[in-house]
Amino acid sequence: MRAFYASQPGPPPVRAALRRAVRFFGARAPGGGRVLDVGSGGGHLAAALERPGRPVVAVDVSLTYARAARRRYDRLRVVVGDALALPFPDATFAAVCSHEHVEHLADPRGGLAEEWRVLAPGGRLLLVAPNLGGPLPALNYALYLLRHGLVWQPSPIDGARLPGLLAEVARNTLWTLGRCLGAGPTFAARTPDLSGPPHGDSDATWWCNSRDLWRALAALGARRRLRCAGRTGWLGPFAATVYIAADKPASGLNSRQGPAER
Repeated sequence: MRAFYASQPGPPPVRAALRRAVRFFGARAPGGGRVLDVGSGGGHLAAALERPGRPVVAVDVSLTYARAARRRYDRLRVVVGDALALPFPDATFAAVCSHEHVEHLADPRGGLAEEWRVLAPGGRLLLVAPNLGGPLPALNYALYLLRHGLVWQPSPIDGARLPGLLAEVARNTLWTLGRCLGAGPTFAARTPDLSGPPHGDSDATWWCNSRDLWRALAALGARRRLRCAGRTGWLGPFAATVYIAADKPASGLNSRQGPAER
């Protein structure tokens, strides 16, 4: 995966989804203290969150992305590092943010544990990720085809057909219900599609969903979860996007000491 990201010409442009994530992170990140943006890509989120008294460090595995972030935001501190072995000591940051990143990790539990390790007691871990196994993404796409009269014709975007999308909605609904009941493997693996240019989450390595994420954080010691408005209650696991804010107890114990900060 590192070689795949290194081969890309540059990070993707700013999207509406990123703007929504900036609002979510900005409203829930502490007002002061250092913040870490894991999987920072082009540095857009990190730059948007930074303000006096709240410096942000951006870390990404891709040297190409890191260079692009440095060129675009010359005052932003950008570090090249692996999310599975973050180059920071324990309890370094008041908040750790991750936007559409955890679903790309070869070991999502290990990535969450690393983010938890560098988070200071009393700090907050903020995650936004696509709910790849949920029914709403396919349902939204099916409604798009209906609005454009593509009932039986293939979509001009990727050749998808309405019957196949509706079948995907049914499969994902059953799968999500199973995850809510604890059925099926936790952190189910997904085969990335690296055959062509990146599209959507073609390079995702597991079927990201809110239940697996929160259970992993609870196992690390998270005491409280906040949810984004409109993503609450039983509808959360079915939503197109996962929004999680987890607080680390002030008396929390740190895990292993990480490598010294570069």
